[in-house]
Amino acid sequence: MLLFKRHRPATRRTRLRMACEAGQNVAEFAIVATAFLMFFFGILDCARLFESWTAVQHAAREGARLAVTGQTTCTINGTTYNTRATCINNTVKNSTTGMLGGGINGGSVGIECQSWTYASSYASGSGSGSCSDSSGAGFDGAQCDAVEVKVTYTHKFMTFFLSAIKPSGVPLVGRQRMINEPFGICG
Repeated sequence: MLLFKRHRPATRRTRLRMACEAGQNVAEFAIVATAFLMFFFGILDCARLFESWTAVQHAAREGARLAVTGQTTCTINGTTYNTRATCINNTVKNSTTGMLGGGINGGSVGIECQSWTYASSYASGSGSGSCSDSSGAGFDGAQCDAVEVKVTYTHKFMTFFLSAIKPSGVPLVGRQRMINEPFGICG
């Protein structure tokens, strides 16, 4: 009586069929894995896009919030700044820390300020690339004026297929308009 059944040696045809099935499994896995990874990394890249959009919106809100307080000095990351426009610019840039090209020293974030006097409906203009008070135009507004801070950023995709679709990136714009607090009597 045999306890173990003897296996016949595999024929050449059986070995060839097993090799073809193994190759087919590898090819199917490669196709499915590629599609899955493209989908997965596409979701991650779209999540980065949403994160960049919320950071731009937050930066505009923080810049406008600082602009309406009338503060002329501020301290950001241990450094004190002595002009209102510099405080607005650096507050906006500090709010974009973590974004590609963001932060205080990043050059990918554009900032513009504009103010309106509601009594005369006059817009004082907008700064080119930053909130600037060096021209004396007062882009950061006076008391009771409306101030708008506009933040622009171009989000670049990391995945090859999304960057092939939109190679120049996606422009993101955040705007926030607030009314300056009266640091005296509004006229």
